[in-house]
Amino acid sequence: MTIPSDIDSQLFAEALRSWCRTFGGISAIDLAKKLHVSHERVLRVLESWVDAGRGTMNANVELSQINLPAPGSASAISFTPITTHIFFPSREELTDHFYTSGTVRSEPPEFKKRLLCGEHQLALCFFSEEVLARYFGRLDWYEVDDSSAGGHIWLKSDAPEDRYVDVRFGKGKSQDGKIFVTAIYKDLYRLSPSEQRHWHAHEIDPPRLDTKDDNFRLFAARTYDGACVEFPKPIKAVQDSIIKLNDKFNPNPLFGRLENEHLRTPVVNTNKALADSCSELYKVIGSDSLKAKPLKLFLKNRCGKAEADFVHDSGRPLSALQLLECVESELGLTTCLSAAINDVAKYRIEADHKVLITGSDRPSYGEEFASLCNQFVAAANSLVRAVEAKNVT
Repeated sequence: MTIPSDIDSQLFAEALRSWCRTFGGISAIDLAKKLHVSHERVLRVLESWVDAGRGTMNANVELSQINLPAPGSASAISFTPITTHIFFPSREELTDHFYTSGTVRSEPPEFKKRLLCGEHQLALCFFSEEVLARYFGRLDWYEVDDSSAGGHIWLKSDAPEDRYVDVRFGKGKSQDGKIFVTAIYKDLYRLSPSEQRHWHAHEIDPPRLDTKDDNFRLFAARTYDGACVEFPKPIKAVQDSIIKLNDKFNPNPLFGRLENEHLRTPVVNTNKALADSCSELYKVIGSDSLKAKPLKLFLKNRCGKAEADFVHDSGRPLSALQLLECVESELGLTTCLSAAINDVAKYRIEADHKVLITGSDRPSYGEEFASLCNQFVAAANSLVRAVEAKNVT
């Protein structure tokens, strides 16, 4: 692009180029130094640009100019206060520059293109929840930290470079009950071109937010306020409750399995996805993980039961889940862990034995899965308290 001869046009051209490098504003100080013009003149030029609608500015910003001593000098670093303007070109000017400067011919990926045309780095872009399925499906390539309010996805070192991703995302609920995913442009434009195409393919219009949604509020607090907040993680809460239960039945853990790398919240909003997630959850909390021995010992030592009480009328020994029901009955529990496990088992049976439709007839199967996890946690904590009380007496 040929630099215009008049100084005002040169200053504006530099402001545009600066945006394309940094996706941010430029100060009158930097413009003055770049083109060897007085700071006072540049201040007036920026004010005229704003008056003409060519952009906006943060006026009279107080900065400190750092003065470095000469090499070998005994002088200390000093700071000179200075008041300046910071200018931001308008979207119209940046879009015109994008198409007339030749930048368009480089075919930048979608989210970088939007920044070049004036989108804010911290603005949010919205996506369907299915955008995350790509990453859960290749855990050999991606690290995924997921929660009900958002998370973080990044590429493992041995994954293909063209699949580069390092993005922090949020989750929220729209007024129609559906879950959406969101991320800021600053993270999105750094994705590889193929990843940007993937996210762009799942983009949705900005949803009407559910004002009662705490998860999106948590994401906004962490992203924009820098608040140190914990995102709710239903699966981790299940694992933590299992650890507590195992500790109460020590040295014989109640559950034999804690980890399952395939266990995740459903991100495709279908009944099949929910059933598949419940099937993986059942591997951690169900019959293959729940142990009979600690339950028998508790019933014998704390409830006065005998070995004969652990046999069904048919002559078959009681299963671990039936023994758990016995413990809950002895402790007088109304919030039962066995019921929570059975609720998950219903979906697990569907996943293993039914041909499920891939359609969706509910706003959010992910929320339903989180509710099942929370039901398990509440029942597990109730059992922990009851066992503690029984052990004291």
